[in-house]
Amino acid sequence: PHCLKYGTTTNHVTALTVAQVASFDASRVQALTTDQIQALSTAQLVGLTTDQVGALTTEQLTALDTDDLASLTSSQIRALDGEQVAGLTTAQIESLTSTRLSWLATEQVEALTTEQVQAITTDALAGLSTTQLVALDSDQVQALTNEQIEALSSAQVQALTAGAALFAPSWLL
Repeated sequence: PHCLKYGTTTNHVTALTVAQVASFDASRVQALTTDQIQALSTAQLVGLTTDQVGALTTEQLTALDTDDLASLTSSQIRALDGEQVAGLTTAQIESLTSTRLSWLATEQVEALTTEQVQAITTDALAGLSTTQLVALDSDQVQALTNEQIEALSSAQVQALTAGAALFAPSWLL
């Protein structure tokens, strides 16, 4: 019933129903241009299956504005692999709330770049569990700013110290 092919305009994409977009297979999702990804409505984005979200390329994900990224559900966030997470822009990471950060699996936390770690707001950092904090590697721990460290709860600092004792900066120990 719907045909998405090369040359389809963003107007065609916005005219699709949520159900039509949700019926795309992975290759059709990957065929969407960044302009077409940006043209998707919030309802269309939220209607994507976890398989579809997992099929998005890093380029497609970085085309999402921060509001679009913030609209993704917990299942959709968890569907992102490490490469996709590492490809998110620092502005996208900065826009994540503590709730959305709490949805990251430890493998996703491990994939964060040092620039992304520094982009996490102090309020959002509170959403990371002790399990997530233990997953941070030495470079990620060293990338934490003084403001971020000061915003951690004592339980978070203990977890971070336990997980990072061998490589943590002296000010953390």
